Amino acid sequence: MAKFKFKYKGDIKDLEKVSKDVTKIMEETLLEGANVAADSLRSTAKGLRTADKYAWGNQKRYASKAEKAELLANMGYSPEGTKGSLIDRKAGFEGYTKKGFPIPKLANFINVGAGYQLKQPFLDTATSKARKTAKEKMNKKIDEEINKRLKREG
Repeated sequence: MAKFKFKYKGDIKDLEKVSKDVTKIMEETLLEGANVAADSLRSTAKGLRTADKYAWGNQKRYASKAEKAELLANMGYSPEGTKGSLIDRKAGFEGYTKKGFPIPKLANFINVGAGYQLKQPFLDTATSKARKTAKEKMNKKIDEEINKRLKREG
């Protein structure tokens, strides 16, 4: 799990004033980062190579068009919530294929390869592509939310 550090340019007293809303602020901030990650993941997954033929013997193949379609159709967010003192929000895959295979496992097989599956590291690519933009948008969002609440109180 990634840890998020932010730099706030205001006074510590300002943060104390908005302390009652800190969970809501963090959830909105994490959703902003999850949106960036989801967009990157979706665009990278759309670029996956596909193969219509089944691989026989020792041959490996790319994901089928149906697998790629199911992967894109079952992308979503983890539910909002807290785990102890951690606030959790992630973009990823959920559910099962029509054949009953778990979508997160399919995504992992496509990402790292398997006995029959050629490696296409789309999860790694999407994560590294989104990291910088997500951090920037999250820092901007947290400043906006704190300033919005300070203006309401002040």
